[in-house]
Amino acid sequence: MLVKYKVEKSDDKRSEKGIKVSFDELFVVLGYTSRGNITHYLLNTYTFPSYYQEDELEIIDPRKSSFWEVRNTEDAVENYFPEWYEKNFYRNLDNYAPRECHIISSYVDFLIREYPQPFLTMALPWEEKWHICPHCNHIWEIYSSWGLIRCPRCYTKLNNPLYQQDRLRISSEMSFLRVMKQYQNCPFDPVTQTYEKKKRH
Repeated sequence: MLVKYKVEKSDDKRSEKGIKVSFDELFVVLGYTSRGNITHYLLNTYTFPSYYQEDELEIIDPRKSSFWEVRNTEDAVENYFPEWYEKNFYRNLDNYAPRECHIISSYVDFLIREYPQPFLTMALPWEEKWHICPHCNHIWEIYSSWGLIRCPRCYTKLNNPLYQQDRLRISSEMSFLRVMKQYQNCPFDPVTQTYEKKKRH
């Protein structure tokens, strides 16, 4: 899901914390919470993920991420990547814990690349997995299944003709996130810069 910030002038309190966004700026949605008719979207603002109401945003791509998991509470519907629901995730992130910061940056990258985008050009098929960049005519072999790819010469974002959504969860990037589960639900100490290991029962 992609959105644009549509408020031209704002007295937003979030700016006091260094969280600043610009009019017409494009963001990937990391997840959202809906209560009744009100939805708050979690955006990948540059300093720290932050919530914005739907009336502040214009939805550019409404497709929900396949990485999100839906959870229902008594008064809300939540839709986020699974690590967001961990007991200590947000507190660790607020302390700039390395695992949580890496997970956030990884999902920003995943959600940007997850789907092909109608406003981008498709890489041109040549033979089998070989493709041509329509901008610089570079020819290279594509192994990725993600919706968006980059030309290795000019770095232009392109739609991937070999896009396969069902293969994204077995990509090497997702495998690395699974390795990091050893610190799942472990509180992070910002003073010692270490995780408290889970106690065995």
